[in-house]
Amino acid sequence: MELVAHVVTVISIYGCLPLTVLVICWVVCCLQGRNERIPVIYYTNLLISNVIIFSTSISLSSRNDDGYTTFTVDPYIFFIGHIANPNLKMCIAIERYYLIARPQMECIRQAKGAVGVSALVWTVCIITVTFGNYILMAIVVFFPGLIFIYVLAGMFCILPAATSVPTDEKQRVTGTLVVLLLNYFLMIFPMNIWDVLAFHSFDKLEYPDVILTSYWLSPFVDLILLVFMRKGCIDKILSCLCCCIKDNSAIDVSGSSTATTAV
Repeated sequence: MELVAHVVTVISIYGCLPLTVLVICWVVCCLQGRNERIPVIYYTNLLISNVIIFSTSISLSSRNDDGYTTFTVDPYIFFIGHIANPNLKMCIAIERYYLIARPQMECIRQAKGAVGVSALVWTVCIITVTFGNYILMAIVVFFPGLIFIYVLAGMFCILPAATSVPTDEKQRVTGTLVVLLLNYFLMIFPMNIWDVLAFHSFDKLEYPDVILTSYWLSPFVDLILLVFMRKGCIDKILSCLCCCIKDNSAIDVSGSSTATTAV
């Protein structure tokens, strides 16, 4: 497991970092201002948080004899990016949810509001790490998970009533929310628990290899997230999945009806 963790860490830091920078440049230059209904500002800030994590990890990480990775040199910048990352994903999830629940509320997707919300997220994360408030840390770290569950559950409830929204748009939003939920609970949540348990040891914080391995897979998922949000990129796959679900549901309903008639 130690070798796997080391390989994943090296690939993520030295491979995903330049790719993330290129995606940021492409998103800002090519997608900004286009009518693609993509939360460009939130997504750009999300990638910036990954760049902060990568950049600080190059100089901060070192391994000890127990198979842990230890951060020893001013890790506070790393933790600002680390805490901001899931909160910016939470902003994307909320924006995607309201795209279906309240499509007429364009103010949610306006640039001025997105910049203000992003600035607020960064400010709260900086205050949390700087002043070291345990309660605030726990809230900032775990609150996004509740939002991911809420918006995904709410999405399944409002989908039948959202007749004014195109079907492909619904599929893209639902796929995005599922990816965000799985990303948080499978890759980020274990590390968040470790952070809270060792909250007062930021100057020398150790991570098990299994937690670190799953965490370094998260930046790759952040790059794939854009594919789920862009129109036409993954619509066929999502359509096939939805058709399979509908077909299975129809088979179950017809089977139940046949059994009832036979009785």
